[in-house]
Amino acid sequence: MGYSFRIFVSTICIALLGVSSSSVAYIYVVKPHDKLSKIIGFYIPGPVWGKNGSFTKILAQNPHIKNVNKILPGEKIFLTAEQAEAIGMATNTAVACEDHSRKIASVNESTVDDSDTSLELIPFTSMTSLNATDLSTGAHAVISSNIFAGLDARFLQHWNEAIKTYFKAKLSYISFEKPNSNTKTLEDSNKFLTTFGMGETTKVTDRFNIGVSAEIEKNLFIRAVSSSSITVDSVLTPTIGAKISYDLIKLNAFSLNASGLCEYKLPAKTDGYETKSGVSYEGIMSVKQTINGEDKYEVSFGASTRPQNTTLTDQTETAYTMSLRFLFPLRRHEK
Repeated sequence: MGYSFRIFVSTICIALLGVSSSSVAYIYVVKPHDKLSKIIGFYIPGPVWGKNGSFTKILAQNPHIKNVNKILPGEKIFLTAEQAEAIGMATNTAVACEDHSRKIASVNESTVDDSDTSLELIPFTSMTSLNATDLSTGAHAVISSNIFAGLDARFLQHWNEAIKTYFKAKLSYISFEKPNSNTKTLEDSNKFLTTFGMGETTKVTDRFNIGVSAEIEKNLFIRAVSSSSITVDSVLTPTIGAKISYDLIKLNAFSLNASGLCEYKLPAKTDGYETKSGVSYEGIMSVKQTINGEDKYEVSFGASTRPQNTTLTDQTETAYTMSLRFLFPLRRHEK
């Protein structure tokens, strides 16, 4: 349905721009190292950008071009006789096209494919600290992670160009440093943390995305602080979240993205105490590479805070995280 819609939009655009299908008479076959902007900017006279620009017209004639920053060798570009003559191809490397409508549909059906499903692998490392005060004794403690690393795996379903859903499983290991105070020992200082969840992401515009998620995850809590010891727990906590992201800069295949994540932590019960509800906030900056409309990898840096108390302690967790994201198509279809 997405490709039929693009063809329909292309037809409307061509009509609005005054480019009839019969005027598209030549096909240019992309050669290695060709760039669409270079071809248009160097050879076709007149304005390049804007409603009546040559760039806009060629894109309207070629709805199968998904990433204008990267055209592939062997890909076909439909040109009018005037455009082909300006580039100097009407008599040599361009191929006459008798039935533009049939050929442009053929390009969409045979040379353009999307991922139905894909797998994301996100290895990460983090620096985390817990700052807590025991409500009964008034004792205060701050502990920091020595090792904190893990892997986030996500199975994605692409429903169309704008909407995708995912299921995730996350496993991490954390080891805390010894407390600065020599009078205290740290109990249960090594933990394995797990998260399972699902979510949805919607592309609102070419640069702006929103998303929602629901997870059940193990969060860290300091259970008690005494004169001699500090006890750390991991408690299974239901979580719902909302995320927004925006591409600040888009340069060829790369983009700089800023995103914000807000999560509401529901209360949970343990054997000896209860965790209260809390809200965590995270800000993320990332650099992403996109090829042919698909994300290939992303490098991210984030900072987060989670003030979430229990019936025994007041606590705040602070974390700084670096991660890599790799995307692998699992199943592809040809439209």
